[in-house]
Amino acid sequence: MSRLALIALLGLLLASIRPAPATAQPATGRYDIAVQNLGDTPITGAWFRRAGTHPWGSNRLTGALARNQRQMVHLSPQGGCQRDVYVSFAGGAHADKLNLNICAFGSTGFAAPTAPAGGTHEVTVKNLGALPIVGFYVAPTPGPGGPLGPNRLTGPLAPHRSARIALDANSCVFDMEAQYQGGAREFRQRINLCTLEIQSFVAPAAARPTPAPAPAQASAQAPTDIYIVNRGQDPIIRALFRRGGMRGAGTNLLRGALMPGQRQLIRLPPTDGCIYDIGVAYQHGGTSDQLGLNVCGYSDAVFAAAQPGRAATAAPTSLLVRNSDHGPVVERFYLSPSNAQGNSFGPDRLSAPLGPGQSTRIALPLPGEAAHCDYDMRAIYASGAKEDRYRVDICAIGGAVFNGPVGNAPIGNTPAGGGTHPGAPALTVANDYRVPLAHLFVSPSSSHHWGPDRLAGAPMVAPRTTAAVAVPAGGCVFDLRAVFDNEVVQQIGRVDLCRTHLVRLIGAKPGALLGRGSGFYISRDGDILTNNHVVYGCRTVAILRDDGRPLTLRVLGQDVRDDLAVLREDGIATAPLRFRDPDIRVAGGETATALGYPLSFDLGAQLKISSGFVSATEVAGAPAQFQMQTPINPGNSGGPVLDSSGAVIGVSVAQLRPSRAENVNFAVRGDVAQRFARSLGVKILLAPKDETTKMSPRQIYATEGPSVVPLECFN
Repeated sequence: MSRLALIALLGLLLASIRPAPATAQPATGRYDIAVQNLGDTPITGAWFRRAGTHPWGSNRLTGALARNQRQMVHLSPQGGCQRDVYVSFAGGAHADKLNLNICAFGSTGFAAPTAPAGGTHEVTVKNLGALPIVGFYVAPTPGPGGPLGPNRLTGPLAPHRSARIALDANSCVFDMEAQYQGGAREFRQRINLCTLEIQSFVAPAAARPTPAPAPAQASAQAPTDIYIVNRGQDPIIRALFRRGGMRGAGTNLLRGALMPGQRQLIRLPPTDGCIYDIGVAYQHGGTSDQLGLNVCGYSDAVFAAAQPGRAATAAPTSLLVRNSDHGPVVERFYLSPSNAQGNSFGPDRLSAPLGPGQSTRIALPLPGEAAHCDYDMRAIYASGAKEDRYRVDICAIGGAVFNGPVGNAPIGNTPAGGGTHPGAPALTVANDYRVPLAHLFVSPSSSHHWGPDRLAGAPMVAPRTTAAVAVPAGGCVFDLRAVFDNEVVQQIGRVDLCRTHLVRLIGAKPGALLGRGSGFYISRDGDILTNNHVVYGCRTVAILRDDGRPLTLRVLGQDVRDDLAVLREDGIATAPLRFRDPDIRVAGGETATALGYPLSFDLGAQLKISSGFVSATEVAGAPAQFQMQTPINPGNSGGPVLDSSGAVIGVSVAQLRPSRAENVNFAVRGDVAQRFARSLGVKILLAPKDETTKMSPRQIYATEGPSVVPLECFN
């Protein structure tokens, strides 16, 4: 998991000690969603499960659904909002949607992806690169040298656009070729369009050597006991444990309150491995967490409640890094503040390798950084293996001891007693993408179905790590479908696992457009406020200018808990929006006007405005947000919400559309956004407290609109 996404455990801890979020319990006490048939082939069954779990359970339809028919499905609240949906069609075709938020959508539509053999297949061609696709040629696989027929495009396919092409054939397996503007070509052979119906293309870039994978290291039967130590001044009342990278708040294993200076032994199941996420809650409020902790390599997990100003005043002047007496040689060691931009750990901090029992001190704060308490660390061993630690509170522990990495055991559909299925080829996936791998589907290339999620019930595969995955027996050639934590999907066809056991997953191709959102200037220095989820997983965040050229921005800081981020456009002076004075709280019934760039793929990249009023000043489980009746849509995320005088009172963040609740939308409060921006040194402007001038939506659009910009997230 990327470091920023992993820190979301803090938010999960808060949710565990507060009422459930507003999206978690519709007024009916049930989770309702309508399944609708958008195609001509009848839907014969629909199965639901909690996202990432197994099995599917029973068919939820009472009868077949013809074209445009729909049926309401009532689901249990215990499964939460995130569900996987699988539907079957007459004739054997199927479709699925993974990690669907049923609390945000009142209905979900499906159309048969393919017709029965002898009918019409379709392929969706997506251009995720920067060059137009001027030709697309496709034909059933005839063997080497067979013709691909005429160009199937009616005109050039512009970047970030898609085209759906009908194919008349009796086969599922096709060859295809994309021709880019300038003459570059990409050829794909023997693609099973019955399972890989979406084909994404990016103009080929210069080839780069792929580093050799770190050798896997088997996990020894190490003890899984660890002490929780309270070195702060506030009692610890909860200690939540979960397997590293798993979803959910975890299980409280603390027996009673842990007073300052005390320690308590926690005994963990040896079958759950060594890597854990641990989060604690304090008696007088606040939480701390340690993510990806190797409990087989530590004896103590030390926590201390954060004190006001501690990051600036109490941070130590050095960090002791020690290799255990029996640990492998640490060749390199990297260190960076946990709130640092992107996933970079910075340069190697060692002047020489650390042998067993050796230690070194690293001067703090790091060059160019302010004083901090929370750091991310990475140790690279002589074998090439690595060990990562996130959100380590060095103000509490002062040092870090490394014992060596812990390898990954095979996961997903492993038979009782361990091992893979007899006769099944081996598969190891390496996550070379910057966000965690959440779901993995592996099926024989001859199959029309993906089958179960091979990561169901297992931790997500963190970036720059590998995982051994059990695959079904029978044959050598498989198709893979990888779904990452930011919903990016990568599909790989015809992998011969009898010849290669390692498959590298890169997520979206370099330069691919991952998504769009909104942002707005909040200082004269070019600082832009948006949502954290708009920039999650992005290698580059840019403003989409009128001439179509993206202008790259720099990430100043991100707040995962409250879903905020600040970007900077260097070398520019801007006219920022003004915030309302934080002493004037948002009031129910007051005007709330949203500006942003929703649905830009469909409606064009033009600024759009919507107006309504504040529905509620509090949102259960989300203390930083308020509810509004002002309509927002995908792409509004990160845009400003303004009062009747044009001052910022919030940041658009989410939309709720369950079956019996319409026009329920949420925004992060303006005072929360102000505090976050000021913590990064941003010089925001406040509107006068006695501001009485009222503006019409037309005036707000004309005067404040130029300070709102469309944002694009690129891989």
